[in-house]
Amino acid sequence: MKRPLYWLMITLLIVAMSELQTMGMLPDMARSLDTSTATVGMLISIYSFGMAIGGPLIAWALRLAPPKTALLGVVAVYAVLEAAVPLVHNYWWIATLRLLTGSLGGAVFGLTLTMAARLAPSPDRIASSVPSWACRSVMPSPRRGTGRRASSPWASSA
Repeated sequence: MKRPLYWLMITLLIVAMSELQTMGMLPDMARSLDTSTATVGMLISIYSFGMAIGGPLIAWALRLAPPKTALLGVVAVYAVLEAAVPLVHNYWWIATLRLLTGSLGGAVFGLTLTMAARLAPSPDRIASSVPSWACRSVMPSPRRGTGRRASSPWASSA
């Protein structure tokens, strides 16, 4: 595998991990913001909304920019906004930051997969250039099962 693909995979890993940080800190954030866990849980939905709506819009807006420049710019802004979240102690400002980081996170996902596809030596080798775990996270697969049998050791067997 080409070295740039490793960097793309690390980028996706970092964005995915920071996306999930709110779930792990729900009780602490609720205490810090003096609000309920359910209210803080809405930050997860806000991030998801940003990812679903803002991500494709940002990726579309950057379609004419060089892919590497676009991805580095989006990741840089994402990092700055993620670093700003712990400094803010107001729920609505955090919600705004989560909406923006969700939008940027969605753009990172799209731009990363686009760059990975462009690194393929030929169009028929795109599948081997795009990290398969990234595709499996968004596309159903017969190997993962359709609900009859749990494919993950953490999934319930019901």
